[in-house]
Amino acid sequence: MEDHWWIPNNTVHAIARDSVTGTVYLGGDFTTVAAPVRYGAALDPISGMPEVTWAKPNAPVYEAIPDGSGGWFIGGAFTQVGSSARVGVARLNSDGTVHPFVCGITGQVIDMALSNDTLYLGGTFISTVINTQRNVMAVNANTGVPYAMFQGGVNNAVRALEKAGTTVFAGGDFTYPNGDGPFLSQMDKTSLVADWSFVKPNGQVLCAVADGAGGWYIGGGFSQVGGVARSNAARINADGTLHSWNPNVITSGSASVSAIELVGSTVYLGGAFTSVGGQARGCLAAVDATTAAVLPFFNNMAASLGNGFGVNDLQANGGELIVGGRFRT
Repeated sequence: MEDHWWIPNNTVHAIARDSVTGTVYLGGDFTTVAAPVRYGAALDPISGMPEVTWAKPNAPVYEAIPDGSGGWFIGGAFTQVGSSARVGVARLNSDGTVHPFVCGITGQVIDMALSNDTLYLGGTFISTVINTQRNVMAVNANTGVPYAMFQGGVNNAVRALEKAGTTVFAGGDFTYPNGDGPFLSQMDKTSLVADWSFVKPNGQVLCAVADGAGGWYIGGGFSQVGGVARSNAARINADGTLHSWNPNVITSGSASVSAIELVGSTVYLGGAFTSVGGQARGCLAAVDATTAAVLPFFNNMAASLGNGFGVNDLQANGGELIVGGRFRT
């Protein structure tokens, strides 16, 4: 069966093939015909059209990062990519075929960071090779073999990983080691020895990006950091103290920031929210990287949030900002 043919959204009643051009014509009750993409797709950056012949995962993909060779690492809840068994994480070659890279885990990979030949994984998983490694680990980017570092892992989900210089920043739901809810940690990228001395948010961390000065911008679902009011977004200094930067991201219900992208002097925020800095912003906003002042960048996304609505990821691409999630424009 050809699994890359485009799919109509309703019944097909007639099929005819042009013997000269080879074109197949369909007739029926449908109104659109779309590419058969499931859970993950490689898109042309200009046209937005998907590469339909690429190997497809069998369950959701939560993160994708370039492998530096024209291919991609993908992480998610899948157990198979194409015809190859791959649990939680896989590597795709530049032609869309599955790379021999295999990582022995059970569970899901939510975020990743790549440093030369080392791939850092965060999520909800257990290593099947070194079973004391849980929810965060480092593996060889070419083979998937784990490095014997940070034995014990953390006690709950890692949802954000970001590498800068000699450190890896991790955020999530974990409360290890003291059970008092740190939700974030900075780790040495070679040993993954954790620094737990950072000011603590009172809720989960969903995203992070380096601020270029040794510190970090973080986003998530929290109302305080270190006992100081910070609604869902904050900046942590290099010494682990809280910066004055405060965009105040809120909604009438439960707001969260799921994506942060730093471009020059601008921080882009994506998530489930209706207001930033006291100004109406639906799911996407831009603020000054130093002062957190709300910038005139504005979008036409619906501000009324339903279950699961919001921006999940952001990626700068030249002069464009690519936005992914569940939203209306």
